Amino acid sequence: MPIVLFCFQLVTQTTPSTSFDATPDEALSAIRSHSGPILVDLDETLYLRNSTEDFLDTARPAVLAYFLLQLLELLAPWRCTGGNATRDAWRVRIICLLMPWTLLMWRARAGQLGSCWVNKDLLESLQAVDPRHQTTIVTLGFTQIVKPLIAGLNLTNPQIIAMNPWRSSDRRGGKLALVSKAMGDDFVQRSLLVTDSLDDQDILERCARPLRVIWPMARFRAAFSGHYLPGQYVSKVKHPGERYIYRVILREDYLFWLLASISLASNWLTHMAGLGLLLFSFWILYEWGYADNDAIGAHHEPDPNLSDAYHDGQFKFSTPLAWGWAGVSGVLGLLVLRWPAVPVASDYLAWTAVLLAIFCTFWIYNRVDKTTRVWLYAILRFLRVGAFAAVVPVSVAGAAALAAYTVSRWVPYLQYRTAGASWIEEHLHISWLLCYAIMGILLGYAVGWQAIVTPVAFLFLAWNVYKARYEIVDVARRVKRIDR
Repeated sequence: MPIVLFCFQLVTQTTPSTSFDATPDEALSAIRSHSGPILVDLDETLYLRNSTEDFLDTARPAVLAYFLLQLLELLAPWRCTGGNATRDAWRVRIICLLMPWTLLMWRARAGQLGSCWVNKDLLESLQAVDPRHQTTIVTLGFTQIVKPLIAGLNLTNPQIIAMNPWRSSDRRGGKLALVSKAMGDDFVQRSLLVTDSLDDQDILERCARPLRVIWPMARFRAAFSGHYLPGQYVSKVKHPGERYIYRVILREDYLFWLLASISLASNWLTHMAGLGLLLFSFWILYEWGYADNDAIGAHHEPDPNLSDAYHDGQFKFSTPLAWGWAGVSGVLGLLVLRWPAVPVASDYLAWTAVLLAIFCTFWIYNRVDKTTRVWLYAILRFLRVGAFAAVVPVSVAGAAALAAYTVSRWVPYLQYRTAGASWIEEHLHISWLLCYAIMGILLGYAVGWQAIVTPVAFLFLAWNVYKARYEIVDVARRVKRIDR
């Protein structure tokens, strides 16, 4: 019995006795009846969008702003200033420093945004409050951003407590520290607070009337989500929150391209820059393949694996613009790689063939049944690691590494799609044929085609095709279009 009593006391001590959650109607009623100060959150509460994201979205040219912020994401300087809490401060700083005209553009735009996206029900309740009970807007947004926005809300003389983007300590301390410093602890303890975020738990616990409300019309709209910009889809929709560009595209794909070819480069600086531009060109169409895969899956698959960001529909994709970006960056990459010489026609034709190969392979891959995708996935992986070899020499060690990497990535996918050793055994010879082709092509790029195109090589190819003949027919017979 004493043990039971102890456990009960422990639970009651560690479990909050009051829930902060309230419906919009309950919050509006509480505001009208409260006889004391009122604290109101701004983003996705009084203003139904996010002020910081809307400010960043104002920056023009959008392409420059987007790539500056992507570079900032790679460097992640907020790790040294208090972690993710200070991330937005760094994002605002970089735009204000390098694109200072954005503040002027924001002041011209903010009033209209404020009047369009104000929470009208909440605003009416605040306007009806006794003037003796001060209304204070407290926000994790930044002073230079929120003031012109609040000016468009038609709220009578509100007190504004916001963050300073040049002081990381404001974001680390949070709303409670800022309000207590500005208004005093007694003010907080007498206040009613309306917010949408549990990140405000410390100030919710100190208020006289804490209300956490999710407003049905509130929308978080990420900056630049209305534009097509290369890299957005893969990082925000296909692999959200994974830092995929840095962790996979740069640390794996680019590093493999570089290591496989740097020993044969005459100028390592132009080689690194040119490969980076070619990687960018290649990945724009690979990203198109991801977007097309999601679109086909959403319409033709019973159980598509789609992220929440896809269903939100915020991020745009454009096939013509993707081809435009891929073409321009590919030309620039070849010019840098060949500097001080000039690329020849065969260079442009080779890279165009690479882009067409990835586009066509992905187009077919997205439209056939999942079992048939096993073979096309190997080709996609091969293109992903070996596409650059169409225009750049590859070392023998590099070719071996790229071939091994391709196979190592294909095998887990093979197991995932087939889910059984018997399937692998039944398709062993066609697997041999595919691996032989991949390794032969990469070695051809590395040591020259004269060393690969030999009678022995053709005998091996013929023997592999002969052994795999029934499997090839079986695979071809089982191919199904999922979009018809």
